[in-house]
Order: sequence, then structure tokens, then C-alpha cells
Amino acid sequence: EWAKKYWWSWLMRDMSLNDELYEPDLRYKDVSSLGRTIVGLDEFVKYNFAFFDAIPDWRYDPLPGQIYLDIAPEGEVRIVVRYMGSGHWDGPLRLYPYDETAPAIHGTGAFIQCTAVDRYHFNADRRMYEGEALYDILDAAQSAGILPRDDSRAFRALAKSTRLLGAWRGMRERIPFPRGR
Repeated sequence: EWAKKYWWSWLMRDMSLNDELYEPDLRYKDVSSLGRTIVGLDEFVKYNFAFFDAIPDWRYDPLPGQIYLDIAPEGEVRIVVRYMGSGHWDGPLRLYPYDETAPAIHGTGAFIQCTAVDRYHFNADRRMYEGEALYDILDAAQSAGILPRDDSRAFRALAKSTRLLGAWRGMRERIPFPRGR
């Protein structure tokens, strides 16, 4: 029953069932949260709509045989599901904190498909209190034509530029530069 409501809310962009599905202090991580944990239903809804706004026809289709269930004696339920996300990446995908101030990756209108693995933890009341989505955002950006192919000069130059960032950070750790406010 929970799964039906959950997938319905995603496919229909209807968050009216959130109180039945999630704890108010839900904690969730996503590649787009840049290492931070999303806390609370309001923040979780902002995160969801960042994807819906960027990819209006975004859908999640669980892959057959790729759903794993673990039920603990005290009633906690843990689920891991591998699925295919797909849609046309038309708009800006806002990253954390998922509002107008957030950095965004702008879509090209290309149709993308991206496999992902989600992990959900439910309490004895069958409401999710913790979750995480894992996927390869670089692969999605490359398939949309946002990032160049990995065998291109542009991609190699982009990857090489990270060497400068690493050198700069190492230098800052070794040399006591004054820190401004």
C-alpha cells in the first residue's frame, strides 16, 4: 500500500500524502545535496520539485528483480531499489539548497536515462525516516550533452583543471595565508 502511494505521488507530482508516507523530520541524501543531508518534509519537497522543474516528464521505473527488502524484528523495514529515471532535461536542475540561490545545471532538452539506487528506512509506523539516492550525475550530464564526452579534449582539459585546485589547496595548507572574512 505504501509503495502505491509513494509511486503515485511521484508520478502525479502530488505531495498531499506526505504526512502518511514520511516522518516530519525525515533525513535524506542525494548526489545533488552535495554531501549535505536534507532534513524535514518541506526541504524534501523542495528537493523533489528541483527535479520535476528541470525534467517535467521525469519518471522512475523500478527494475525487475532489483528490489531488496529487510525487515527487522522490532518492525523497522529497509528497502533498496534500483530503478531507471528518464525524461527530457529541459530546465535548470537546482542543487542544494534547491531554491533560487542554488547553483544549477542547465538542461539541453535532451532525453536522458539514468540508473539509480535508493535506500529507504521505515519505522514501525511504516513512515520513511531516512533515505538516500545514489546515481552518476556525470553520466546523466554527459548523456544530456551538458558535459563533453570523456574522450574529448574539452573533458580532458576540464579534468586537468582540477589539478590546479588540488595544488592551490595543498599550498594553502602549507603556507599560512591570512584569511579574510
